This record gives sequence, structure tokens and C-alpha cells, in this order.
Amino acid sequence: MRTFNFEDGFESIDEALQEVKAAIFRIPQDPLELIQPDWSTQLRHALECYNMTAKGEDEDPRNINIPEVEGHREVEGLQIENPYITMPLKTNQINIGIEAELKFMKIGDYWDDAIVDKVTEFLREYQDLFPTKFSDLKCIIGNLGVMKITLKLDIKPVKQRPYHLEPKYKEKVCLELDKMHVVGIIEPMEDTDWVSPMVIQEKKQKDEIRICVDLRKLNDACVHDPFPTPFTGEVLDNVGGHKAYSFTNGFSGYDQINIVPKDRSKTTFATEWGCFQYTVMPFGIKNALMIFSCMVITMFK
Repeated sequence: MRTFNFEDGFESIDEALQEVKAAIFRIPQDPLELIQPDWSTQLRHALECYNMTAKGEDEDPRNINIPEVEGHREVEGLQIENPYITMPLKTNQINIGIEAELKFMKIGDYWDDAIVDKVTEFLREYQDLFPTKFSDLKCIIGNLGVMKITLKLDIKPVKQRPYHLEPKYKEKVCLELDKMHVVGIIEPMEDTDWVSPMVIQEKKQKDEIRICVDLRKLNDACVHDPFPTPFTGEVLDNVGGHKAYSFTNGFSGYDQINIVPKDRSKTTFATEWGCFQYTVMPFGIKNALMIFSCMVITMFK
């Protein structure tokens, strides 16, 4: 450490301070040597570790032969014999109804004519189990297919104003409401404490829409149903290892579960043509997944 004597060699304190400043920022004549790691030694040790399992006189560290250990084996899965497995599935349309009332279904084109005839005959025998329109739906009978909307204590009802409806949707919405009313999915409602706004969603099919309801205010007031829903991992474990499996896509499954009459007014939604309430379980309402899962699990027991 360098010390300074302000009384010797300096005429004023300012000159002494300037000397201190110059000494602080002066570059040292002998710079410090940076300590570099010995990379060659570390690399040599790493290569020795990799070469521990190498066989023969080949010194290339990239040629590593890992010996087999006890219990090691190769697992062979199912071989895919169809080279077109990744191509989109083509389907054929068949009629399982009668000439007076056609009912079309789609099946894959990977069967020969004999199997197609057997499948068509089987579907035609049980064609009443495959509805293709709302009027063919048969709601589930009994308490199994009934939804109750239980609200939390001290909850105040909420009446919301309808959302703005674009003019291009008005005619389609009117037709869709009439169709839903005819088949009994909704019914007119004049006075209720709960009113939710309607939401329009476009379908994948051209010029088709789906009527939905923004039920978030009602969902916040509903009591949670603790019934457990299936775990995705458990479902995959159950189907894993099988050569084939099938899917069942229900036709408007939620529309087959009735709402108890005293709770239907809670699903009321407002439109330009009046207010309507659901008679069946609507999509987007709280606990719908739990109720539907309970019904399906009970039916397949």
C-alpha cells in the first residue's frame, strides 16, 4: 500500500490529491497472469473414461462398445405391415335405412365386399341405435340421466344483457332456435332470475353455426361436483398393447341428459326473439363433464 505525505513535496492539497488520483488509475507495469485451466489434462482424463469399454486396438474414442449386462434385452413391438398406415383413411358411404327414409353412414374402404355386406346388414338391423338428427334422440330414462344445478349459499342471481349479434347471423340463429325448440332442446321462458348472453360459433361446415351460451356467471355460483373424471394416462395404459381398438362417438351426448324442471330456469339465455331455457344439459355448464362421465361409467359396468 502506498502512502502520501501532504506536507512534503506538494505545495497544496490539490496537487497532492491529483497525485493520489494518478496513482490509483495508473496501469501496473507487471500485469497479473491469468490462470488458464489445463484443458489438455482434462481432455485426456475424459478420453480415458470413454475408452474404458473399448475393445481391440482401435484408439478412436468415438468407437465405443458398451458390453451387455445381465438382464439386458431388446423389446420388439408390433410390426406395421400396412405401408399406407400414415395416409388419410378413405371412407365409403352406405345406406342403412329404407328407400322412403334414407340414413347414410360412413365405413372404411379397407374391407372387401363380403365384409362390407355383413357390416351393412348388421348396422341396418340396429339402425335405431344410430340417430342422424335431433328428432331421433331418446333421452336417458331415470335418475341416471338427470342434471341438478345446485347453487352456493347466499348467491345473488345475475341477469346479463345479450351480446351484439352481427346481421349476417340473424337468419341462421332464428332457424337454429326453431330447430332446437321443435326437438325439445330449449323452450320459451318469460320470467327468471338468471339470464345469460348467447354466443354464436361457426362450425367447420360451411354456412353452419352453433348456438352457445356464456354461462360463466352461473358456473361461478354452482357447487362443484367431486365425481372424478378419467385419467388420460390410465386410459392409455388400458388400451396399450392391443392389436386394435375402437372409438364410440356419441351423437349429441349432452342433449340426452335432462335437467330437473326446477333448475331449468337457471340456464335461460336472452335473444332478440325472446328468452329460452334449456331442458337438457347444455355444453359449457359446470359439472357437465362429471355428470356425463358418471353416466357413461355406470352404463358400461
